[in-house]
Amino acid sequence: MEARACGPRRRRLSSSRKRGRTVAAKPDIDRILERIRAEEPELRRRGVRHLALFGSLARGEARPDSDVDIAVEIEPGRAFSLIRMEDTRLLLEDVLGRKVDLGEADSFRPALRAAFERENIRVF
Repeated sequence: MEARACGPRRRRLSSSRKRGRTVAAKPDIDRILERIRAEEPELRRRGVRHLALFGSLARGEARPDSDVDIAVEIEPGRAFSLIRMEDTRLLLEDVLGRKVDLGEADSFRPALRAAFERENIRVF
C-alpha cells in the first residue's frame, strides 16, 4: 500500500474559477462593453454623460447568473427622472440579455462609492 501525504490536497484552480465559483471570462466583459458602446448614441440622447461597470463583473468574479452593475453620470442640467432611469435600465437589460442594476454614481452611499472608485470599468 502506498503512503499518502496528510493534510489538505492542493490543486491549482483554472483561470475561470475563483474561490469555487465560475467567473466571467475576459471575452464576456468585452462582449458586454461592445454591446453597451453600440447603444452609446441612444444613451447619450437620454442624457447619460458617462457609464461604467462595477461590482462582480468588473472584479472578474461574476457568475453566469450575476447581474450587471452599471453606474451612470447624467449630463449637467438634464432631467433624469425615475421613469427615464427605469427605461434606461430596461434598455440595457434587453441589450445585454442579463439583469441590470443601474444607479447614479453621485447618489451612491460612501461604502458603495469607495468600491465603485476602486473597481469601475469606464464604458464611455
